[in-house]
Amino acid sequence: RDLNHWDGLCLSEQLKTVELQNVSAIGASAFSGCTGLTSLTIPNSVSEIGAFAFSGCTGLTSFTVPNSVSSIGASAFSGCTGLTSFTIPNSVSEIGASAFSGCTGLSSLTIPSSVNAIGAEAFGDCINLAEITIAEGETSISISNDGFKNTPLKTLFLYRNINGRPFEYISTLQELTLGKSMTSIGSNAFCGCSGLGNLTIPNSVMSIEDNAFSYCTGLRR
Repeated sequence: RDLNHWDGLCLSEQLKTVELQNVSAIGASAFSGCTGLTSLTIPNSVSEIGAFAFSGCTGLTSFTVPNSVSSIGASAFSGCTGLTSFTIPNSVSEIGASAFSGCTGLSSLTIPSSVNAIGAEAFGDCINLAEITIAEGETSISISNDGFKNTPLKTLFLYRNINGRPFEYISTLQELTLGKSMTSIGSNAFCGCSGLGNLTIPNSVMSIEDNAFSYCTGLRR
């Protein structure tokens, strides 16, 4: 069945451990505000994590999403400040708006090849998120222009084409590695990334659009 929010489920700080069975979806706000929740087991039967499902669960420090999940809803983990580790499986195709906003404990994250869309401010205000890897995939990935708003990325491993300009004016970005499967770099893609130093563009890139690296004043070669 689907697990949806109802009054009394959370019990705020009283709920510590949850083990779910025979659940197909975790509904909107199901565990929102469960600040005492520290341990959670999600079965492989779950295909969807709904909006605000775990928002404000500040006690969670790590979270593994099973390979059955195809979408992570808007604000699903927003404000989970205790999260230091999060594994997104290669089954997730969409990450909703503000899904991880304010997850201040995250320092690195890998976006698997299955993900084809990342919503507005999905990783906004993740003030310690310094490294992102966007894995190689057969199709391009669409990322909202403010997908990483107020997130001071330092290192980006980009292994496939992106639609959008989510890294524009991230002045903290210092290291950029482009994968050999990339074929184009879009307009304004890295405009204003003044912290970038050295950059190697692979031979696979056939087009670099207008202003892709404008105002990258730190580029040396």
